[in-house]
Amino acid sequence: MTDIAANDNSKGESGCLIFFLVFMFAGFGLVLTVMGARQVLNYFDSNDWESTSGEIIRSQLGITTDSDGDTYRPEVAYEYVVNDIRYINDRLRFDGGIYSSNRDNAARKVAQYEMGMTVSVFYDPTDPQEAVLERNLTTGIQTYLGVGIILLAIGIFLIIYYFRHQGS
Repeated sequence: MTDIAANDNSKGESGCLIFFLVFMFAGFGLVLTVMGARQVLNYFDSNDWESTSGEIIRSQLGITTDSDGDTYRPEVAYEYVVNDIRYINDRLRFDGGIYSSNRDNAARKVAQYEMGMTVSVFYDPTDPQEAVLERNLTTGIQTYLGVGIILLAIGIFLIIYYFRHQGS
């Protein structure tokens, strides 16, 4: 009688663990999907944005060091004028920019934006502080969305499978 009770208890514990892991899988997929979808919506909304000329006022390689090593990022700031109001921004693109352990990747982006260079600034006409220099659908955005959708779909499939076979 004790062996049967112990066996039922271990089935319940493993069932809870599987249930938890499946929901974590689906939850992570949902988070990535939402993050990617927000960026895609920003991209499509920006097609209605206006552009103006701006000037690069800072262009340097940023370095952050932690227990994982060095992370490099381009630190680019620009100023532009909309309706006689001067704005300063440092947002390169919608996905938050380039963060890389590869120094050369970030350095290449810094080299694209030399100090004093004239650039096209794309800004939201209803909120001119909202601006980017690059309004393209980057690989990072596509990866978030793609991986998120795949993980979410697998998670939903596993949830359905779990509930259908829970009593077995």
